Formats: sequence, structure tokens, C-alpha cells
Amino acid sequence: MFAPITLGRTVRVAKSETFFFTETAHERNTTLPDHAHERPAISYVLSGRRRYHFASQVIDCEAGSVVFIPAGETHATEFLDEAAAGLMIECRFAIDAKQSPDMLSDASLRRMLGVIHREMVVADDLAFLALEFMSFELQTRTRCERVPAWLGRVRELLQHSPPSAVRLSNVAASAGVDRSTLTRGFRRHYGVSIGNYVRLVRMSHAWQLLTTTRTPLADIAARCGFADQPHLTREFRRWGVTPGQVRRARMPRSFKTPGASRR
Repeated sequence: MFAPITLGRTVRVAKSETFFFTETAHERNTTLPDHAHERPAISYVLSGRRRYHFASQVIDCEAGSVVFIPAGETHATEFLDEAAAGLMIECRFAIDAKQSPDMLSDASLRRMLGVIHREMVVADDLAFLALEFMSFELQTRTRCERVPAWLGRVRELLQHSPPSAVRLSNVAASAGVDRSTLTRGFRRHYGVSIGNYVRLVRMSHAWQLLTTTRTPLADIAARCGFADQPHLTREFRRWGVTPGQVRRARMPRSFKTPGASRR
């Protein structure tokens, strides 16, 4: 039996080109009987405890847990506490269930889903921009097709290299392939050019640090692979904002410190 992704009470929804995000709430001690979703989904538990019953396993979850639900796989869900809230991320592309354990155990993924939920709650002009950044990175983590080992190494290299080192010839040489193989393979598996991948992933990382830490802007620039703080600022200005505006709009008040950079 197939059921919509919004089983339970829908609290809020958002979407990007590749994902539907739905926050749901359920009453205590209730159970959703056997059902299946038409698209693969990721369940992120916001509060309360829940238990997923799949044919081959039972998964107990608490706040912060992430569970992958394959498309068409029958399961039931028990909600064990009051305020059982969760974020369901419906994917518009296939996900390989074999890679889900590694993907879901990644602490940075859980932090990203927390940022996505906070942006859904705020729902202002900056929220759309944040969801686009986060969705792009989430998509690169959950692409269904197994990538060649050399391409996986390329992705890691691009995430952690300074801008001056990201040249096709250098990257291709490190992967042991020619430039045309590199560019075709990267676009095929990740659906984007290498240049856009680097830009958007770095912006996503910077957004998370700006909105969840007191890290100085210069340090964020260095940690996220920008040449320097002015480079970080220029990239954000391309989207109509500055890092300082993002921080002032999104950082919890308790994190804000006098004299913080306004650039």
C-alpha cells in the first residue's frame, strides 16, 4: 500500500529542484500501519522517540537520528513520545540503499539537516538561498550511482583544496585520468560542472559556519577553501547578501559577540 509522504500532521513544507522537505508531527503512542513511499526518503527525527519496523530490521530512533527509507519498501512506524516531530526529505532521484549506512552516520549530514529545518522555520528571503545551497550538497551525498574510486577521490580533493589548486590539469593528474574523462565523468555522476560544484559546496559549508558558530570570517574563508575573507564576501555578494548579513540574520543571539565583522 503506497501512502503520501505527509502521513501525520503537516507542520510546514519547502522544496528545491531535487527535494521535498516536510515537517510532520504525530501524537504519542500512535502507530502508522504498514505503508510505503513512492520515492526514496530520508527521515530526520527532530524530537521524541520513534521505532521503524522494516521486514528485515527494527530501528529505534531518538532526536537527531537519521533513517533512510527506500522507495516502495513496506514499513510501520511507532511514535513513543509526545512532540514526536520529524523532517521527511523526499528525493526526486534514486538512492542506492547499500550506501545509506555510511551516508547516514555522517555527523555533518545531521548538522546540515538541522540547518535545513531552521531555514524552514524562519522562511524569509534568505531561507530559499540556504535551501538551495544545502540541497545541492545533500544531492551530491546521495546520488544513487556508485562512482569510480578515482572520482570519489576527486570530490574529496575539491572539497578541501584552496582555490589556486583547483585547476583541471592538476585535478586530472591527481586522479590519473585525462581532462575530458574527468569533466565528463564528474558531470555524469554529480550532475554539475566541477567549477559549480566547488563554488556551491564551499558556500554551503560557509553558510553552516556563519549560522551555527562564532568563527571569525577570515577563519571561515580559510576553512571553506576561499582565498581570503574578501573572496568569501565577493561570492556571497553574487547572491545578493554579505556574510555579515547572513550571520546577523541567522546566528542565535547568545552566539553574537560585540565587534563582530560586518562585511
